[in-house]
Amino acid sequence: MDAVPRDVAASPGSESLIYPQSNFSGANCTLIAGAVTMALRSFRVRRPVVLGAVLGVLLVFVIIVGLEPSVVRAAVMGALGAWAVFFGRGRQALPVLCLAGCLLMCWQPGLATEPAFQLSLAATAGIVLAARPVEQWLTAAMGRWLPGPVAGVLGAALAVSTTAQVACQPLLVGMTGELSAYAVPANLIAAPLVPFITVPGTVAAVLAVPWPGVAAAVFWLVGWPAAGIGWIATTVSGWPGALHAWPEGALGVAMVVAHLAGALALLWLVLRWERSRPARVRILGPGAKPPARPPRRVRWMLAAAWTAVCAAAGSQLGLVAAPPSGTLPEDWSLAACDVGQGDMLVLRTGDRSGMVVDTGPDPAAARACLDRIGVERVDLLVLTHLHQDHVGGTEAVLDCCRPTEFLYSSRGEGAPPAGARIPEAGDRGSVGDRAAQGWQVDWTVLAADSEASNENDASVQMLATVRTAQGSYSVLLTGDMEEEASAALLEQGRYPESVDVLKVAHHGAQNGGHELVRAVDPVVSVVQVGRDNSYGHPHPSVVSELERHGPVVRTDQHGTTVLSLREGRLVPTLTGSRAPETVGRTGRGSGGG
Repeated sequence: MDAVPRDVAASPGSESLIYPQSNFSGANCTLIAGAVTMALRSFRVRRPVVLGAVLGVLLVFVIIVGLEPSVVRAAVMGALGAWAVFFGRGRQALPVLCLAGCLLMCWQPGLATEPAFQLSLAATAGIVLAARPVEQWLTAAMGRWLPGPVAGVLGAALAVSTTAQVACQPLLVGMTGELSAYAVPANLIAAPLVPFITVPGTVAAVLAVPWPGVAAAVFWLVGWPAAGIGWIATTVSGWPGALHAWPEGALGVAMVVAHLAGALALLWLVLRWERSRPARVRILGPGAKPPARPPRRVRWMLAAAWTAVCAAAGSQLGLVAAPPSGTLPEDWSLAACDVGQGDMLVLRTGDRSGMVVDTGPDPAAARACLDRIGVERVDLLVLTHLHQDHVGGTEAVLDCCRPTEFLYSSRGEGAPPAGARIPEAGDRGSVGDRAAQGWQVDWTVLAADSEASNENDASVQMLATVRTAQGSYSVLLTGDMEEEASAALLEQGRYPESVDVLKVAHHGAQNGGHELVRAVDPVVSVVQVGRDNSYGHPHPSVVSELERHGPVVRTDQHGTTVLSLREGRLVPTLTGSRAPETVGRTGRGSGGG
């Protein structure tokens, strides 16, 4: 077996392919406020009265939806955003925004740790500070070759989307480790549909009690633009190069600092432009002189500001020009599928074939992963044990790929799959043909205890050797085996002295223990776990132990990730594919905990 060196190339995590500039709740409140504003202003109602009406409507909206922290936060941010956009009060809105944020955190301190609150606060700050001057600048620039009304609409939409995205980008990088190349275009495409959801939907909510039939008809109509937004998100996320990994280490930190500096410099430039732009018509008396050049200090400040803006824009354009993380490499040989709170690992055995170990909790997620990596035939299907989070997607694998061989283990807690057999320790096999197709997997069963004390400990323990044109590496598959059972197998000498890839037991739960990790000293560890799962997986102590040995691939952070062997190194690549957020999140009875 060829050894894999420890200097494994690691990739940062991913969260989504398209990021909205703010959460939809805040945008909905802004749209409601905008609709009320435009309706009243069309009748020449005075601004103070309009503002009072907007606040009253938002209060009714909160009461109808419910006094949840997220709803109150959205209403506050939406009101402030509407104030800035429709009344042009950005400078006055900033201190009010700061006060509102402090009051909200005093009321609900937990909001400080919620990504939605952080993104809403940042997006609203970007809008109230810069959306108005950016809109004026864009409208003036586009008005040179577009009709005035068209330039105004495009300028307003692009200004709000861009300023909010720039303000949110550092937070998004910290949360996901990635840059979405199409966030602003996706929001611009979807934005025209949002008013047709928010305003009629709010009206329907008011009508639901007195006229439920009318409300139901309105809700049915609202479903069409809502489906359109879903189609836009799905389509744009599939565009080439939609997702780009943010660099790790000092380079990544430097790029975040450059982005912040560039954003602040751009804000200073647009505010200065707004204050100092000349009138459209100037009357100069006899002997009048043109405006004097700015002082040298101001010229140096302008040069420094534009340098910061260009450096920030250039660094991120360079990142977008780099190979996107959504590209599936042709030489992948192992795929850790993101199927939510469950396990599904694929070892490649041919151009369009593989060995599948577990199938996750959901057939749709399992099929989506196979489609993403291009596997059409399964040479061997292994179900380590019969908990739902490991076998729920089996139907999809059987329907699409007709496994040639089928192994499983269980202590009798579930019905055995048709055509499957329980292997015994020492069983061996091989699937694929490296000489003919370039890939092959040799496997050995280390343990499969149908008399174990619980279903987790009945998990098949298997050692696989993945053979590629570039060499070979070992993979230890552990199912959900817990600490005491794996310790007993260690004492019996069942496990190898070292492995290249460890599929971490039980989604990184604390009861998986640390001893096995220390004993096999993995080069790369794979933790298959769902985002925001209710079990607290993976446990921080387990993650710390894994990181002592080498890089850790986590499907909750990285999505579906593939490994390639290149020049003796295992190289992870993010595919950009994610499981639906609802798959395997909780389900206490599924074995996920």
